[in-house]
Amino acid sequence: MTIREGDTDGVVLLGWKTRDRAMALLQQDCHFDPPLTDDAAEELWARFRERVNGLRGRPLSQPLHRLPASDEGRIIAAFMQDTSRHAGAVQRVIKVDPFALVVHQLEITIGRSRSISERLHTATDWAAECLCPAPSSVAPPIRHAPNCVDVDLPHGEWALLFDPRHGLILGEAARCITVTTIGPHLVLWSGYHRTYAAAGWRREHERTILAAVVNGLGSHPPARSYGLRAVNSDHPPIFADFFNPDLALPVRFRAKRFTMQIRAQVVALNVEATM
Repeated sequence: MTIREGDTDGVVLLGWKTRDRAMALLQQDCHFDPPLTDDAAEELWARFRERVNGLRGRPLSQPLHRLPASDEGRIIAAFMQDTSRHAGAVQRVIKVDPFALVVHQLEITIGRSRSISERLHTATDWAAECLCPAPSSVAPPIRHAPNCVDVDLPHGEWALLFDPRHGLILGEAARCITVTTIGPHLVLWSGYHRTYAAAGWRREHERTILAAVVNGLGSHPPARSYGLRAVNSDHPPIFADFFNPDLALPVRFRAKRFTMQIRAQVVALNVEATM
């Protein structure tokens, strides 16, 4: 995979991270010139942490729901009928303004969101992108040997799945935008890069998303789910905070390669004798 200029630009809600996680991200996953010392990284985290602590008890409004347009209604109906796209776990689909959604993922790679925005042109395109768009037609590179398979992936949110019709398959985890209720909050559960694309590059009156409502705690969580501690705090982060320069730190993530390493072995187990 080729990393273009800007593909690894990101934004982090640093103040909601614990000190240890923030230090690890700043010093291991982000590029700074010169590299941050321990003192500099802790000072940067403490600055954002203080701002977040100042939000304790802030009132949160409920996300605004809107009526789907006719084209969106047809996309929703097709999505709900095709259970192979969501395994029947979706309760319903809503159209919502994402800015008031509580978030548990605390970082976004802006380059991924920008690439989504660049290939979508109409409201119908955006609606279809929200709800399990078609998988990429480009087959990932595979290296294999007996009982050993390595698959190069475009990003880390993939899983090895069992499909009743096709057997073991590689699939992107949580490809559609989903929301779930945790306590009193409607939480953006998956689809952060698609949501950021809709919020960051569409005109203001179009900054809505179609989101599948799921039981998030019973679903496969996205890769970065440790922000659930922040969701349950008395000052949870909301999606709008990604666009607040006092709360969101722009960073440049270190470029990474993602490889799924699949290994298998045959194990001999004793069989208990039966009478």
